[in-house]
Formats: sequence, C-alpha cells, structure tokens
Amino acid sequence: MQLKWEAEVVEYVDTIHGMTKIHGNAKANTVAASLRINIPIIGPFFEPPGYLHLQKRNATPSIEPGSSYLLPITIIHPFFHPGLESCPACGSQNTYWDGWTPTGPREVHGV
Repeated sequence: MQLKWEAEVVEYVDTIHGMTKIHGNAKANTVAASLRINIPIIGPFFEPPGYLHLQKRNATPSIEPGSSYLLPITIIHPFFHPGLESCPACGSQNTYWDGWTPTGPREVHGV
C-alpha cells in the first residue's frame, strides 16, 4: 500500500510538472504555462488520505486497517524547489533529471 501511495504522488508531481515546464527546444525567453484553476497545487509534503477523506468521498466507505499505516512523504522536485535547476558548485544551468551519475554530489542541495 505504501508503494502504491508513493507512486500516485509521483504521478501527480510528474503531471503538474509536465503541464508547467518549458520544452527543451523552446526559445530562451519563453514563459512557462500556468496550471488550470481546477488543478490543486499540493505538496511538497504529502500526507496519506485518512478515514475522513474516505468517509466524505463515499457514503459507505471500505476502510482497510492498512491505510492507517501509510507514511507521509516529501518530494524533492524542481516544481517545488526551483533552486535545484542549477548546480550549487558552479551555477551551471545544464542539469539533467533523466538519469543517474556515478560521480558528483550525493546529497540533496538547495533544500
């Protein structure tokens, strides 16, 4: 249940980030798109839904005891922390988010 909860949070963050990011081939002075008014901005700290959420969304909720053991998570992502888009050591904007590096900083910087 914890992994399913975390996957749903990551999917939400990827979706809202995709809606607001500037495409890599866009011109230099392009403005990022805004989120639609009906999409809530939640995070970077996500608390799992509790019994009240289940009760208010369903007249006869199916309450599982395992849902009370879900842990909250904090997402470190450029959507919530824009300072992560540049290297703290050299200030380079040439950062990539689609892979791993065998060298370089091993700690979360900018937060």
